[in-house]
Amino acid sequence: MSLFTLARQTIRKPNFKPAFPVTSRAMHIQSIPMWEGSGNNYAYLVVDDKSKDAVIIDPANPPEVLPVLKKQVDSGAINLKSIINTHHHHDHAGGNVEMLKSYPLPIIGGKDCSKVTKTPAHGETFNIGDIKVKALHTPCHTQDSICFLFEDGNDKVVFTGDTLFIGGKFTEVTSR
Repeated sequence: MSLFTLARQTIRKPNFKPAFPVTSRAMHIQSIPMWEGSGNNYAYLVVDDKSKDAVIIDPANPPEVLPVLKKQVDSGAINLKSIINTHHHHDHAGGNVEMLKSYPLPIIGGKDCSKVTKTPAHGETFNIGDIKVKALHTPCHTQDSICFLFEDGNDKVVFTGDTLFIGGKFTEVTSR
């Protein structure tokens, strides 16, 4: 019997149960390059497809980030809920003031981030639609660095900001 025939017969069985859990992925991530040609930073748009709820992470260069958001928001593709900063450095949180002019939203991040409205406790969780987000304080690159772990079923991603650098980089603390 060919593999194709076996697959067709298996699918037709009324009591067929897959050997692994089948989940419907709802989390989608769009990277938005910033300072193209002169830098290598990204903002990230994270969307829960089921609810259309979304967050923008580290939108430091509004001239490159806002057109992407405007297209998505104006078309009804997303419901932008908040801005998230991984730390206060200009190349991550430097766009907050300009972003607020177009999108007056809560800013979630470390205590030193410009215009921050919520600094989550270590281990604190919140949701973006069905996506669970966990704040992980990682004071190293900066004292207010926070990594954000996003979980959608078995799919997980962590946004580290500059906590992870090739070769490492301490700016406000030492390795001692």
